[in-house]
Amino acid sequence: RNDGGHASKPMWVCPDHRIILESSSPVYKEACDFLIAIAEPVCRTRFLQEYQLTSYSLYAGASMGLLTEDILTALRRFSKTELPKETVEMVTTCTARYGKVKLVLQKGQFFIECPGQPTVLEMLLQDPVLAAARKLPQPDGAASGPAAAGAA
Repeated sequence: RNDGGHASKPMWVCPDHRIILESSSPVYKEACDFLIAIAEPVCRTRFLQEYQLTSYSLYAGASMGLLTEDILTALRRFSKTELPKETVEMVTTCTARYGKVKLVLQKGQFFIECPGQPTVLEMLLQDPVLAAARKLPQPDGAASGPAAAGAA
């Protein structure tokens, strides 16, 4: 992609989720701060820096309040070339899951909360490990399941 401003843009985003950042760009500082929030540094030399997008680094970015669209918009703004579809898919997949499930401790028991996420809750209820640990209320008010039998 050559939209006329590619020379002033500071990074190349590669299909293998590597990002090369050049330090001579006028927006280098802003791009560097952004990359530190969403990617892991691999190599940093005087003129070029290499970063790697990972599921963990994207999760960290999402935990700091960056939304999927925020990340993709910034990558497009700083990239000299069009974003590879592999990178768009990875960012979307990794950040779309953040914040959908909460593990809450109340009165010595753990509860899974999925506010506004019925499909996520349904998927979790199908998980065999979670299903085995689930404590179901009984008609007589007693509880059944591993927690009721004294298991942790």
